[in-house]
Amino acid sequence: PPLSNAVSDSIGDRISAMAKKHRVFMSRLWNWFQSLTGSLSFLSSQPTATTPSKLSSEQAALKLQRIYTLVYLLAIGADWVQGPYVYALYSMYGYSSREIGVLYVTGFASSAIFGTFMAALADRVGRKKIVVVFCLVYTVSCLVKHSSEFFMLFIGRLLGGVAYSIMCSVFESWFVQQHALLNLKPQVLSETFSKVQFWNGITAILAGQVAGSAAQKWGKVAPFDIAAIIFMITAALVVLLWTENYGDAS
Repeated sequence: PPLSNAVSDSIGDRISAMAKKHRVFMSRLWNWFQSLTGSLSFLSSQPTATTPSKLSSEQAALKLQRIYTLVYLLAIGADWVQGPYVYALYSMYGYSSREIGVLYVTGFASSAIFGTFMAALADRVGRKKIVVVFCLVYTVSCLVKHSSEFFMLFIGRLLGGVAYSIMCSVFESWFVQQHALLNLKPQVLSETFSKVQFWNGITAILAGQVAGSAAQKWGKVAPFDIAAIIFMITAALVVLLWTENYGDAS
């Protein structure tokens, strides 16, 4: 319909105009992101304390379960904290349902596109490094929510889609590969994933309470700030606790 085409053209023109306006800012943001990613990637490639050469099988399994569960629940918890307030924030900024729909579709499309090759990329580059990148990307996605401009929110949704595609594949791949490298019992996998799913539900409830209290006290952007802090803590823990692993070369 003509009205629908006009609205789409208007949104497209707005994104194009804002992209030109923020070109310098985006260039600086990209340079900062590359620098930070490079630093953390270097740190993540250093030896860590998780190589259990002197641990028994039971001790190694318990240690692996703990560091995986801790990192995963922090990451998923941060996602639970900010997720319920995405629509509310866009609405507060005065965007129409159609414009909000465009932002949502952008995030879904980004996740669908990057999800097709993100796991394979992690196999080549290293899953630990990609999880660190996940934390950084999702942090930036949360921080840009402070801007009410459509282009910045558009970039935030793109980055959020990239991060979500990582969260849905690379975390579990790291754990499964680490389990295989340590030659642990098969039941360790099922036990760990069962516990993680249970605590995921508890985490979602707690995250909802935290987000609700923060939004009521400091405004609807507060949950995104809390999520950004949690993501950075998660990145630090990954660097310190996780061992790098890769996909099968074949």
